[in-house]
Formats: sequence, structure tokens, C-alpha cells
Amino acid sequence: MSEKTAKDIKGLEKIIRSMAVVKHLEIYFKKTLQDIINGKLDGDDYYLEFTGEKKFTWEKRDRFWNVLWDSQSDYPYGQYLIDELEKDKIRLTEILYLETILNEANCSDLQVGGCEQGGDGWVLNESMKKQAIEKEGWIDCPACGDITNIFDLYNNFYNELFGHLNDIYVQVFDKWAKKQ
Repeated sequence: MSEKTAKDIKGLEKIIRSMAVVKHLEIYFKKTLQDIINGKLDGDDYYLEFTGEKKFTWEKRDRFWNVLWDSQSDYPYGQYLIDELEKDKIRLTEILYLETILNEANCSDLQVGGCEQGGDGWVLNESMKKQAIEKEGWIDCPACGDITNIFDLYNNFYNELFGHLNDIYVQVFDKWAKKQ
């Protein structure tokens, strides 16, 4: 990873972690993380199914941290985060203008086969970024002209955003756990 990309990811972390909805989410995460470490969730069906482990162990902590993030990333908090980002033009602008990450989107119309672009994405140009900021994430597809949303679950932008957030939070959880 380049130094610039690492800087952009730190910038993304700062932007996201400053949001009110995320502050509430982190309270939930800290409590659940403590429960995991203290064995209160040993044998829990959810963690058993998704980690394959009956008990938390420090050696397998990354499995638990990924499952903890995944448990909230799409819904409800992932959706609350998206709702807030769509309305917060300042933070959305900051995110869209990170130089090395979160700069590609694709057409949501590919789900019904209407866009010739298929699953291929395109780089968000200046006018698309401005449109996304003004229209709460909505942009016109340059291939088919249909309107698409960068926060759509199947959009490259959304997937990259939540991929970076997963990586960020696995590290955050690890720091919190080491302080236990």
C-alpha cells in the first residue's frame, strides 16, 4: 500500500469515526467486544455459525472482529451511516475527494441487464462527484444514462467503502481488546 493510500484510509477513518451515528455504533461494538473477550458469548449461535469457534481465543480474534463488524455493517448501522452520509455534504465531499480510494462506481442497472457497462466500473469524474454530493449519492451512468446510486449495495463505491471500514474496524477492535 502506498503512503498516500495509507493517508487516505486514515482520513476516511477520521471522517467516519467523527459521525454521530458511528459514535453510537462504537458504544455497541465496545460492549459486544467486551462480552466476546469475557466469554459471555461463548457458544452463541451467531458467533459459532460465522466464526466456526465455540469460544473466543486471542489467536482467532480476527475471525471474531470480522464477524462483529459484519453483524452491523449492512443493517442497521450500515444503513444509518449511508443515510447520514447522503445528507452530510461536507463529509461526503471529503470522502469523494480522497485521492487514491473510493473513486470508482458502476451502474446499478446492470442488475436487470439494461446497461452495456455490465459489471465494469468507471472512475468518478469531477461532474459525477458534484452530482453525487448534490443529489445524495445519485449520479447518471455515463454508459446508459440511467440514474444510479453510489451507495447501492452492489455498487463498487459502496463495496470499497465498506471493505475499507471492515479493515479499519478490525484494527480498532484489536486496539480496544489489547486495552482490556
